[in-house]
Amino acid sequence: MPSETQKAEKPRLHPRNKNREKYDLAAITNSVPELAEHIKNNKYGVESIDFSNPKAVKLLNKGLLSYYYGIKNWDFPDENLCPPIPGRADYIHHLADLLGEGNWGNIPTGKNINCLDIGIGASSIYPIIGVTEYQWNFIGSDIDNRSIESAREIIKANPSLKDKIKCRIQTDRAHFFKGILSKKDKIDLTVCNPPFHSSAEEALRGTRRKVQNLSKKKIKKPILNFSGVSEELIYKGGEYKFIHDMILESKEFSKTCYWFSTIVSKQSNLTGIFKTLEKLGASQTKIIPFGTGNKISRIIAWTFLNKHQQKEWRKARWPNSGIDRDMAEPEADYYHTSEGVKEYIKLAKGVDGSDLIDRLSKELPAKSSVLELGSGPGIDWRILDNNYKVTGSDSSPEFIKHLEKENPTGSFLLLDAATLETEERFDAIYSNKVMHHLKNKKLSKSIKRQHQILNEGGIICHSFWKGHGAEVFKGLFVNYHEEDALRAAFEPYFTILRLDTYKESEEDDSILLIGKKL
Repeated sequence: MPSETQKAEKPRLHPRNKNREKYDLAAITNSVPELAEHIKNNKYGVESIDFSNPKAVKLLNKGLLSYYYGIKNWDFPDENLCPPIPGRADYIHHLADLLGEGNWGNIPTGKNINCLDIGIGASSIYPIIGVTEYQWNFIGSDIDNRSIESAREIIKANPSLKDKIKCRIQTDRAHFFKGILSKKDKIDLTVCNPPFHSSAEEALRGTRRKVQNLSKKKIKKPILNFSGVSEELIYKGGEYKFIHDMILESKEFSKTCYWFSTIVSKQSNLTGIFKTLEKLGASQTKIIPFGTGNKISRIIAWTFLNKHQQKEWRKARWPNSGIDRDMAEPEADYYHTSEGVKEYIKLAKGVDGSDLIDRLSKELPAKSSVLELGSGPGIDWRILDNNYKVTGSDSSPEFIKHLEKENPTGSFLLLDAATLETEERFDAIYSNKVMHHLKNKKLSKSIKRQHQILNEGGIICHSFWKGHGAEVFKGLFVNYHEEDALRAAFEPYFTILRLDTYKESEEDDSILLIGKKL
């Protein structure tokens, strides 16, 4: 497997995508020896394959499935679509994140999660990745009997897929969900890679363009590098009509499915798609951009369930997958009692943010005014006070009492880190593992408010626990974050000067963010 320290060669791919690093062709060839005859040096002198050759592409993807996903038996007729694994995996990972967004960052996994793949194809690729990565169950539908039989053979030949994927034939080409789902079925996600050509002529033009781009040669009668029979590539009216018809029928299954989704290859189709969803009353619509190589695409996801219905769905179907995002705010008694404060002071003994403050000092001149959020025991407040005009704050009256008693000449405010109701202005705002107690909406509110109470060119310096999801510890909500999510949250208001991981207890368990007010 690739080294964890190996730099990603394909940064556009999802962070959890196993295909981000440069292909280890030697290892992949060990899994699929036939690939060896297709490996040659490209114009840069680097080992690669001829991506305009369908056989080479199929063998590479077969090797990727074997090497990364443990799928040792993956074969289907050459005339069927051979999917590029990296892009298909990205779709599944982004949908996993979509489920996690509604579940406090915890991606629900296991047999409780049911997915529907509209157009499973002969390769069964989306169910394979969903099963191997997240242990989800799948229903795969298709209008072609041969594709269904091929998918069943792949499932039968790989023990890890047994009893995880059910294949159902769609006998009426005009329908997507009817004839496949009953009203009793509960589907957490639907996936679909729709046909994107409206005719054979259009498909041929697209194929010629793709092969010429890959081979750099003019080809009159190209063979599609990812193969594909006509049912997989062509739909009367093209991609837009297919998606439009699918959305119309999805309304009838609004209580059967949580999230519907599809890939949209053509950006020009988005306007019409959004108008259809709005007309039908979708309660939420998401657009998720993703890309492989030079190709940019996007996922459209929609649901007809309102917030209450979504909450009830999660409670009923994801009982062990995480905390409900809409649960009542935990009571923060731990920081609001003298016993809790005393216990925390003992726990915090010997732990300080001196390294963080040292990094802050490289961006902030001495004698600047600093607001510290969540001063708690006052350890970092005292370090800051050596060089800055620092005002401490905390939402706990018990901690404020402690701070004022221990530092009688200090300045302290009783402040909620989300609302920051103060008329004072500061040159910088600092916190050390404080803002992880805020839910995402409150974090966004805090970021905006920090921007408002900082002087021009003001600096922020915050640390967070790194990770996914959330938990409740001693009655306190604790939210974990990743670098990309923090960047997205802060960049509308701040120029990011530094976004690093560091070790507090374990390697790379924490994130430091330093920014400058826009």
